[in-house]
Amino acid sequence: ACVRACVHVGLALKLGDRRLSTSTRVSRVEFLRACDGTGMLKLDIDAILQLGNFAADVDWLEFLAFGATLLSQDLVSSVKTCFEIFGSLTGERLSSIFQAIALKDKNIPQKFVFEVARHFRDKKQATVTLAEFETMFRAGTNATGSR
Repeated sequence: ACVRACVHVGLALKLGDRRLSTSTRVSRVEFLRACDGTGMLKLDIDAILQLGNFAADVDWLEFLAFGATLLSQDLVSSVKTCFEIFGSLTGERLSSIFQAIALKDKNIPQKFVFEVARHFRDKKQATVTLAEFETMFRAGTNATGSR
């Protein structure tokens, strides 16, 4: 239910405001208004907002990614959930999402997070597959000895 509500909020924001075609950031007030009627518990919304350190503005794509972390057991599962939510991800979008949620995990070295994020950011608008992400992540974790 949480993922479905997150998707609903994201789509409501995306479809309700044409300026979001270039930006995924909205005011917190506008975001909370879009959350009304989604069936998502205020407790869950607040937990995700706190996890993402969202202040005056909310990046609703990152909100969805942080929502995925609440449903997942680890970073890879969170990214898999993001692929399920979005269907496909561009290199830039995956880079942004991965970096935002991976930096919250203190067991993953920041250098590794930035290397993986840079790898996908360099792909720009090219579509990245889940298999490609998993291969890159595994290769990096084997090389660094992190998870």
